[in-house]
Amino acid sequence: MSLFLFLSLAVSCSAQQMPQSGQPVRQEIMSDNSKIDNDDTVYYIYKHGQYQETALTKVPELIGGQSLMETLITLNIRYPEKAKEKKIGGTVMVSVVIDADGNLEDAYIHEGIGGGCNDEALRAVRLLDQTGFEPAEIKGKPVTVKYDIPITFLPK
Repeated sequence: MSLFLFLSLAVSCSAQQMPQSGQPVRQEIMSDNSKIDNDDTVYYIYKHGQYQETALTKVPELIGGQSLMETLITLNIRYPEKAKEKKIGGTVMVSVVIDADGNLEDAYIHEGIGGGCNDEALRAVRLLDQTGFEPAEIKGKPVTVKYDIPITFLPK
């Protein structure tokens, strides 16, 4: 049984791509000649004891860029045998918290699909901390931010 693993990462817009409204732009990631149209990435900062949606002047980005992040996740992720046997597929939403120093402070499953895919997506995302991140900024000041990285598993 062959597997097509599509990696959809709507996580990185450069400051030049941020529209005047402060809302992130929609991104499209190409993988194996199939286009995956990602939802807008929403960023949250911790303020007054809770996470609040915010507009950033600079979004967090893996050192080396979006392309490197996609490559690292693609190279490190494995389709779990249990999911393969049960033909489980879908999108795992991994929430990450990148602190003001660019460290991966936390990563957890926001929405999962089971079959071992949740654990595998989380493991692959946590490996990104070895590379490190450029922190998010608001008006030139680094901030801690939370957002989701969607990783899609499609069995065939």
